Amino acid sequence: MGGETEAILQEVQYLKNEAAKAGLGLNIAKCEIITYNDQVDTVTLPEGFAFEHTSKENVVMLGAPLFEGKALETSLKKFSTDLETASCRLRHMPAHDALFLLSKALAMPRLLYSLRTAPCFMSNSLVDYDSKLRSILTMTINVDFAVENRWKQASLPIRCGGIGVRSAVFLAPSAFLASAAGATEYLAKLLPHTMGDAPTPYTGHALVKWRALTGIDEEVDLARPSQRMWDNEACLTVFDKLLKADASKATQACLKAASAAGSGDWLKAVPVGSLGLKLDDRSVTVAVGLRLGAPIVAAHICICGKPVEADGHHGLSCRRSSGRLVRHGLLNDQIFRAVKLAGYPSAKEPVGLDRGDGKRPDGITMTSWSHGKCLAWDVTSPDTYAQSHINSSAEKEGSAATLAETLKCRKYQDLAQRFTFIPVAIETSGSYGERAAEFIALLGARISVVTGEQRETSFLKQRLSMDIQRGNAAAIYGTFGDNAEDEPHE
Repeated sequence: MGGETEAILQEVQYLKNEAAKAGLGLNIAKCEIITYNDQVDTVTLPEGFAFEHTSKENVVMLGAPLFEGKALETSLKKFSTDLETASCRLRHMPAHDALFLLSKALAMPRLLYSLRTAPCFMSNSLVDYDSKLRSILTMTINVDFAVENRWKQASLPIRCGGIGVRSAVFLAPSAFLASAAGATEYLAKLLPHTMGDAPTPYTGHALVKWRALTGIDEEVDLARPSQRMWDNEACLTVFDKLLKADASKATQACLKAASAAGSGDWLKAVPVGSLGLKLDDRSVTVAVGLRLGAPIVAAHICICGKPVEADGHHGLSCRRSSGRLVRHGLLNDQIFRAVKLAGYPSAKEPVGLDRGDGKRPDGITMTSWSHGKCLAWDVTSPDTYAQSHINSSAEKEGSAATLAETLKCRKYQDLAQRFTFIPVAIETSGSYGERAAEFIALLGARISVVTGEQRETSFLKQRLSMDIQRGNAAAIYGTFGDNAEDEPHE
């Protein structure tokens, strides 16, 4: 109950009397009185109303501190303590499992209720929470998150080039504003009409914080109940700032590739080894490092004689690195299995389709795929960061895959008379070529018809994304020659 003190006491007395008629009693020990200005001593409580007084800064309802102060700080510090406890266990887990649990269960998912219901954005404890989260990520994934811009990118959602482990400081204003907008209709029904359209407490403060993140000064619609709408504007602003902060081609290509559709599919998968959806620790470090442009290896000389920088990019396209063949083989095997699962008997590198130079497509179906023709496909994984692609990759994501598809179609143009030829080009960053994206979507849909599982396209993309990361790790480690294994552990 809320309102003026005397009116509330009268209503409580009425409730007590009416309850007594039904044989019910008011449990005074579980009642508390909360005064907004904390002047409880000025309130004279009648006999039998010895309610416990709770100060404003200690008010917690349904697990949510209502005001900034002691209760809020206590709640946030408990979350930090829980995160530290979890870190002691995460360090003993595989890196992929630890990353998945942090992004889907232990970090923001646990904190989000408080971010939406309490003015957490007013507390500096979120800074400490983020600091501990960065430390845990560094420990579990073996990638250095000390560089501020690297952490900013990592804490973005996957669709914006991050790894999906969100920053509490960054997400708090958007979460609160969305929750406040969503509660407006219900507040209007609960509160007295004399309050009119009074805004939710702290909404103005949250808006100031949100404007500081986005740089948007013009009027905004406060009635937007979607957290993603608020968050997306902030994320796009940070992404644009990261693009402008470093004009190097490698950084531009890295950021745009990371935000491309499909590049982060491996981050969305549940790490189940029996389904081929789990990366070994080494592959996770390489995958996250490439996505964020972080150092992966010590600078050294490749077995081909060329220098390898700390980002490891040279190994992705080096012809002497055995990992290139590993990546191609993994991708082709995945396509081959998917085509067979869709109900089309197939053959790899079929004899009789040699162009005369020893080159033949990676596979064909033995039955008609479309328009009365069998399918022929050829897989390629062009390097996003190769010197021949870096300029175009910095301009537009997926440009290397698009070029590779054009070259493949030209290379096998004679097959188009007899087969439906599809070039399957997926970059080392995970970006798809246009024809590859259409083919994978169609293949997934046809598998769904056979299995009845509507998510087959997503599952196929996740498996392909995993194979790209395994191949990348093999290619980068292949630059060490005899000093390292050529293939990653399964």
